[in-house]
Amino acid sequence: MSSADRAPFLESDAPTAVDCYVRTAVPATLVGTIDAVADRLERLSETDAIAEYRIRGWPPENDALAESAANETRDELVSAFEAWADERGHTLEPAFRRERVPSSPPGTQSDDRRERVRVPIVALAVRDREADRLRGVVPHTADPGTDAERTRTVTEWLRAAEATKTPESETAFGSTGGTTLLEGRR
Repeated sequence: MSSADRAPFLESDAPTAVDCYVRTAVPATLVGTIDAVADRLERLSETDAIAEYRIRGWPPENDALAESAANETRDELVSAFEAWADERGHTLEPAFRRERVPSSPPGTQSDDRRERVRVPIVALAVRDREADRLRGVVPHTADPGTDAERTRTVTEWLRAAEATKTPESETAFGSTGGTTLLEGRR
């Protein structure tokens, strides 16, 4: 199969790893959707479309919690994703968003504000396993602000990755038609 026929970020013959970041506190109605993404990643791993995957909770929003655990903060992780998008003329919006929010509890008289990073329910960080280099982030919006603007979703990426390895992906992986909760709309 030529690299032109492969799913985005699977163009290289180098082993691919996928980190699937999920919100850990979601309504019960979304648990099945997240489980379905994990199942699809498992099947991609079993068919060698990807070398490995990990399901990870988003790092804590509170920097003090992340630092005490000696882990990357949510801001650091999203900053790395934003750098990838910026290098390619993409944006992570609308799925990711930085917002200024009050730093004090409601009802207090403080004007202090802090930045909060809103993250999607599910996102994929596709990387070269050997070089540990970020190849892509899904969801993202390509060609923002142009007539060609297009948001690439987790569902679309999974569908393309499944088709890359198995042309009969509709049969092998089940139908993925219709809009899912992971396909955000502007």
